[in-house]
Amino acid sequence: MVHILYCSSVKRSSQGRIYTEAPKYGLALVVSPNLNVLMPMWSSIASRKELKTDYLDLVQIHCMTDPLWTDKQKKQMDILENLKAKKIIHAHGVSVHSLEAMEACVENPWVDVVHVRINPFGEAMDKSDAAAVIPVIAKLHKAGKGIIGMKLIGNGNFKNDSEKIDASLKYVLGLGTVDMIIVGFELPEQIDNYIERIRKVSLK
Repeated sequence: MVHILYCSSVKRSSQGRIYTEAPKYGLALVVSPNLNVLMPMWSSIASRKELKTDYLDLVQIHCMTDPLWTDKQKKQMDILENLKAKKIIHAHGVSVHSLEAMEACVENPWVDVVHVRINPFGEAMDKSDAAAVIPVIAKLHKAGKGIIGMKLIGNGNFKNDSEKIDASLKYVLGLGTVDMIIVGFELPEQIDNYIERIRKVSLK
């Protein structure tokens, strides 16, 4: 099992403690900062020291909606590319919040990993019909991009609906184009609950 520590910023001291207490083996550290966080901070000794690590596995530009984001964020992309060349980060990518921004990732070689919003109900997604999103995700997968599925629980809108949770897990895991899923939890026991749900998913 790969353990994922997902952070929206490295400016919270608790994240450094969580990271050091988590098992070192099989832990991926993923950071998805907003653009108001200056990218050069990732190269500073202080930022990595706070997390007690020499490198970050993945840094993503957060919440892109503009279809021209690959042009407008070129400066940030170049900074991350430089950090990757120095092995300060191992991969870079983007979380997208519009279908147009997602489509812009397909042909762009800079994009290693993409966070995509996906569930079978069209809840908190780039389109209300999941069928409009699936082909683009398939193109990303075929292009060799790593795909992280998010919003499986509709931004928490059906967190109390057991049937919808199971249906969403089965749907997304059955696509064959999503490499990893990320779900936000409020309680530790919810993690075990979802692990059991995933184990029961039949993809036959």
